[in-house]
Amino acid sequence: MVAGDNQHKVGPANLPDHGVSQAKAAEMLNVSERSVRSAAKVLHSGDEELVHAVERGDVAVSAAAGIRVFTY
Repeated sequence: MVAGDNQHKVGPANLPDHGVSQAKAAEMLNVSERSVRSAAKVLHSGDEELVHAVERGDVAVSAAAGIRVFTY
């Protein structure tokens, strides 16, 4: 950025551009935006066992998103 540039012109503040919005992902997968948000929450929880349980279909993504993961 050079003197005179608008700092707000660049884009959202330090947010990564993943290329697909949650709304678009929901449309592509034929699920609700809430399901996409829940899946993202589970993926970002860092708990691999929980992620695998959802992938296997043992736990619903909505239920998994409500589980608080504690690490010691």
